[in-house]
Amino acid sequence: MRAPLLTLAGVVIIAIIILVINHNDKKKHSTVSFENESSHMVVIEELDRTKLYNQWFTAAKDIAQKTKDPEAIEICEFIEKSVLLAEPHPNGGRFLQGAREDQKHYFGLVMMCKGDQDAGFDWRRDYYSVAGSGARFMPDGPMMIIKSHIPTSTLKQGLILLHEGRHARQFLTQRYNWTDAKKFCEEERDTHNFQNRITSALLGESYTKLVIDISHEYEKALADGGFKPGEALAHRSREFTEFDSIFPAISKFEQDFRDTSIWIHANFIMLERAFGAEAENHKAIFLFQLYKESGIVPNS
Repeated sequence: MRAPLLTLAGVVIIAIIILVINHNDKKKHSTVSFENESSHMVVIEELDRTKLYNQWFTAAKDIAQKTKDPEAIEICEFIEKSVLLAEPHPNGGRFLQGAREDQKHYFGLVMMCKGDQDAGFDWRRDYYSVAGSGARFMPDGPMMIIKSHIPTSTLKQGLILLHEGRHARQFLTQRYNWTDAKKFCEEERDTHNFQNRITSALLGESYTKLVIDISHEYEKALADGGFKPGEALAHRSREFTEFDSIFPAISKFEQDFRDTSIWIHANFIMLERAFGAEAENHKAIFLFQLYKESGIVPNS
């Protein structure tokens, strides 16, 4: 029996092309099956993807255990219960595993490997390139794709999987309307709040102090332009090399991830300082402005 295919849809979310799982909704998850067909796809041992997943999951679990963050622990448990490994396919993607009878939720996970660029133009352009984010969760699949072919530190691996794992848990357990711009930005805000919290808990006071310093830097930059916090975007204008000793990056790709995370965190702190109890709404507005400027807010 042929394995269910995942096909590329035309909706762009966070600079990606959405993957949709083609399956018969009337069938139970347990009927998912698969087979390898070397004549039409890149053949990479399933063991390679399993090894990569285990490596990234261990990194996420280590962060959860070190921080003792209840939500991080819950997300790790959700990932472990829900993940189904998948692989790139010229027509989209394909499951490598069938769902279990006791599996309440599931999502496909593609751990990108060297050679996956040969699966097709879209895979090469959108998922194999070093440009863009390191991972994406697409509710339309549901599918998560991780650029695991690019060398990264275990710290980044753990943070990325926890971030995307939270997106997966929220959507699969709530089935919210991810095409609604307001809900989309609120979910992004909550997930960045989560990432900021566990990063601070993991890296400690030195990290938090530096992020606070940058938040003041942004507030001054806004004031110099005649703006108050919340009235304009405080764009990232430099590399945060002062974090190299406590939040090291082993590549330019990883440095971009780190600096973007710090930039968003600093803006959140600035908004918390300026708006207090009203800050959460302003954080969502900040992300809406950011994503709209990038052309990735749904239906905006």
